[in-house]
Amino acid sequence: MPDRLCHDIVNFCTKHHATCREARFAPRSLIIEESATAHYTFLVRRGTVKLSKSMPNGRSQIVGFVGAGHILGTSSQELYMFRAEAITDVTVNRLSRAMFEDILVNAPDILSRLLEETTAQLVTIQERLLALGRKTAREKLASFLLREATRNNGPNIHLPFSLQMSRADIADYLGLSTETVSRLMSIFHQEKMIHRSRQEVRLLAPSRLASMACTIL
Repeated sequence: MPDRLCHDIVNFCTKHHATCREARFAPRSLIIEESATAHYTFLVRRGTVKLSKSMPNGRSQIVGFVGAGHILGTSSQELYMFRAEAITDVTVNRLSRAMFEDILVNAPDILSRLLEETTAQLVTIQERLLALGRKTAREKLASFLLREATRNNGPNIHLPFSLQMSRADIADYLGLSTETVSRLMSIFHQEKMIHRSRQEVRLLAPSRLASMACTIL
């Protein structure tokens, strides 16, 4: 699991007496500022983080939501290429970029697993590009709900999960209006494909959602 990778990185730091401080962020707190100097790498241990990028016209675009097990700031770029903001209470381990690069050199097993995670993230990006370019609103939301169920519960996608982001954030991420997202959530509930209660969602018919999203479970 991705969080196991973060756990092993922290253990490597401890074993080599390297600093890997824990930091906590309240909802809406800024974790990473876009274009700031990339001094640190962050290991997300708990909570949900919103990633966004600025556009030339001054607006921002949400490019992802990540949770426990995700590693932020792995690029070799001197500046952070995105903004990271806490949606929920978030706990991270922070280590220097130099220490992170040292781990990649001296712990080939960690490097190999990081490459696997990076490949999985590239697949997610490709799926999102397909969704934005070709999928209908229903297909986009179905894909999103399946992905969030998997991110929260792994293969047990029938279990309830907390949908922490706002309808507006989901809409921004999917390229839809807030009204469309709210309406489709109600329709999916009425059609008994999902059950929702406040911020908690449970997939009642994941196979139907997967068929709609053109996804293989």
